Amino acid sequence: MIEAAREALATQGVGAGAARLISGTTEFHTRLESELAKWMSTERALVFGAGYLANLGVLTALAGEKDLVVMDKLSHASLIDGARLSGATFRVFPHKNLSRLEEILKSASGFRRRVIVTDAVFSMDGDRADLEGLVSLKERYDSLLIVDEAHALGIFGNRGSGLSEERGLENPIDVRVGTLSKALGVFGGFAAASETLIESLVNFSRPFIFATAPPPALAAAALKALEILQSEPDLRKKLWQNVKGIGDRHLWGDRQTGVCSPIIPIIIGDEKRTVEISERLLEKGILIPAIRYPTVPRGKARLRLTVSAAHTEADLNQLFQALPEVFNG
Repeated sequence: MIEAAREALATQGVGAGAARLISGTTEFHTRLESELAKWMSTERALVFGAGYLANLGVLTALAGEKDLVVMDKLSHASLIDGARLSGATFRVFPHKNLSRLEEILKSASGFRRRVIVTDAVFSMDGDRADLEGLVSLKERYDSLLIVDEAHALGIFGNRGSGLSEERGLENPIDVRVGTLSKALGVFGGFAAASETLIESLVNFSRPFIFATAPPPALAAAALKALEILQSEPDLRKKLWQNVKGIGDRHLWGDRQTGVCSPIIPIIIGDEKRTVEISERLLEKGILIPAIRYPTVPRGKARLRLTVSAAHTEADLNQLFQALPEVFNG
């Protein structure tokens, strides 16, 4: 990836120089969008400067004053901000409570469009959305469904293209948003959808139209990351071995929630104690950030343990030894 970026720097320079629709689009951007569309099994993809901008761009382009946006309460802040900026009527339903979502959709009348929004994997709890249930409600109430796959990309599915792939639900989901900065290790965001929806974003998404294009070198690095991700499935197998290894140990009693992704929250509650435990772990050579209000509600402070394929058995054993010591010390 470093070499791919270096080669692009030598021919393209550091910055893109302009917005995509002026002169900022290079061969690296178009190639990346083509490869992302193939990876996501969709007609087209559109690259943004960041995942945050992709969520803002999708929601503000596809929803407006005459529309209703209904969102899972624990969706990412960028989705919440996009819904608010869109000017649409904005409602939230309790986390994964599809009965309440259906009540909202059933009572919604007079709107031009209904838009359901969720994360695929929730960033602070690490749990997965009920995509089957959401697709069923989307079809029953003639709604658009937008799924943010940011924390599922590279992790779920045979191709690693997300939870929608693993569930076989790529087609009924209208827009899937992703980031290039997590499993792919670069920077940027994208939306994957039908030709018609992507063309709407090109013409109406302000974060795409008015922002300078991402540097070509980053697009080149992302292309190489996609190649690695798809050609080296053992990386994903190793990741899940590590996730299972941690989930099987359950060393800290009720502080651990169910493990179903590489994001493993250790709920502590008290914010001061959470920070202290995080600092004590760091002294032992283990980085597990403390997550506090306003990222999570008050009283829900936690350690956010994130597993990667790079963690070794020695790393995990160091973790297993340190956690009881810092909690009981």
